[in-house]
Amino acid sequence: TALDADTLKRLGRLAGQRLARQAINPDLYVALKLAPGALQHAPDTLIGRNGAHLAAMVARAQRPDGTFGGGSGFTVQRVLVTTADGLAVLRAGADQKVARAATLRARGAFERFAGQIDDAYTAAAVLATGALEGALADELAKKVTDALGTRDDGARALPVPAGAVRADGSYPTELEATALAVLALHDRPSASALLPDLGATLLGAYRPGVGFGDGATNAKAIEAIALLFTDPLPTKVVVTLALDGKALGTTTLEGDK
Repeated sequence: TALDADTLKRLGRLAGQRLARQAINPDLYVALKLAPGALQHAPDTLIGRNGAHLAAMVARAQRPDGTFGGGSGFTVQRVLVTTADGLAVLRAGADQKVARAATLRARGAFERFAGQIDDAYTAAAVLATGALEGALADELAKKVTDALGTRDDGARALPVPAGAVRADGSYPTELEATALAVLALHDRPSASALLPDLGATLLGAYRPGVGFGDGATNAKAIEAIALLFTDPLPTKVVVTLALDGKALGTTTLEGDK
């Protein structure tokens, strides 16, 4: 059921108030979670202004060596994923000059640590930033495609390797990793045949009430689906039931029928 305009306004106000509380004194990892969605709102709204505030905080967190985050106990894998998330925030912001400068600095960090990117989840996160080109980007793309697996139900997905974590130290989900694979491979002709299956895996995982899972998974899945399915839905769909290559029946779905 579609929500009426008054309900949408009320939900928007509630979201803005909650974001404002979270944005008062956040750490980097909260800012990385909240900023991309907030930056999708108009800059003159409460949510949009807070998004710009969070993005500025993320920009200030980039280290001279090009990485974001880091600290005692951080693995290289976690630092690289944090850096990828930082670039995603800045690319979503209004100041693309800042984003380009941050990308150039991060590229150097990615190149220095490339030899330590030994899992497909991190490879997808780094490749999705668009910071890398040439042979190194090709190498990471191969790492992602080689790691893609097929579930028992035939769905294609990117499994999460043991030990891989998000920027905040939590464990990513398989759907999040699959969405990152889409974001990493979407502009590579060699992976074009894989994208429909990965997109179908994401669409098939949606559940009313919870979406695709937790907040981080929802954000990446929605971004990946919006990238893949840009064309409007067809007005009708023909469904054919077949057994051993022989059609048993056909029907057409159109509108609400």
